[in-house]
Amino acid sequence: MIAPLDEDGTYLEGFNWLTGMAVTDVTDPIVADLKVKGRFYRLDGYTHRYPVCWRCSTPLIFRLVDEWYISMDGLRQPMMDVTNNIRWIPSSARSASSTGCATCTTG
Repeated sequence: MIAPLDEDGTYLEGFNWLTGMAVTDVTDPIVADLKVKGRFYRLDGYTHRYPVCWRCSTPLIFRLVDEWYISMDGLRQPMMDVTNNIRWIPSSARSASSTGCATCTTG
């Protein structure tokens, strides 16, 4: 897996002239580089939907990251049992926690 971007959206070491550049600033330089190399075909503008942060409405950047999952099969019921021994404030939080435990998916 090659992951070119850090958590700030900056190209990491090893990506030639892109190293240290923000992902939001590379479109024009990449187009220019393709033109210099004779590999540019065309650039068309079109309207499309792009994902944005639900909190601040800034564009989201897709990047490769390592992920891990655990199987909840052996943990689901013990976790639900523990939630019954907790004094929840407010008491309505117990229902949300129980629902979360009951509906979590296995990896």
